[in-house]
Amino acid sequence: MLLVRSIERAERVSWAMKSRGFSGSFPDFDQQRMQAADIAFCATWIGVAAALVVLEFLV
Repeated sequence: MLLVRSIERAERVSWAMKSRGFSGSFPDFDQQRMQAADIAFCATWIGVAAALVVLEFLV
């Protein structure tokens, strides 16, 4: 019974995805390259995390 219910649920999920326009493949993320803004964003948050660690040990 568990197998039957899981198959039915998988079919319902498939129908829902198709009704929302899912074509069966995800966009190709290899074409997206890291920009300078992405590097600045990561560097900022690494700095914030490092500052919090330092403040945790100082206080």
